[in-house]
Amino acid sequence: TVGDFPGSYQPLESVKSLDCLQVTKLMLEMSRASEAYRQHGGIHTSALSEGETLLVVAEDVGKLNTLDKIMGECLKRGIEPDGKILLSSGRITSKMLLKAARMRIPILLSRSSPTSLAVEWADRLGLTLVGYARGNSCRVYTHEYRITTGG
Repeated sequence: TVGDFPGSYQPLESVKSLDCLQVTKLMLEMSRASEAYRQHGGIHTSALSEGETLLVVAEDVGKLNTLDKIMGECLKRGIEPDGKILLSSGRITSKMLLKAARMRIPILLSRSSPTSLAVEWADRLGLTLVGYARGNSCRVYTHEYRITTGG
């Protein structure tokens, strides 16, 4: 069936965490870096971060393509995505989630809501999935212990 979980994925264990204020800062930084979207609209943006700044930003009409571009740029520049944070302007789907899991990314942030299958699989894979990261708020769907409220 469509909802069958792929058996080759192992749950991710990571001590990576992110403060709520960092979520807001990173989403704002990605929005500012979305040049093609500002010029043309209809473009998705994804970014990779270590928690403080954006390391790689990719734009494309396809959400999945942005992740492929990020992976390609990481390979080109020698950046290891393992343990990093993935940001997306669009809805996190199960396919996006699996690409992130393959890259060993423990935290995914989105301006939009995730699909229900993405939430289910994020829970099973040990990934922290955050949606509606807009302004000063967000909704944590899975493994909320990685999102802290600050000091």
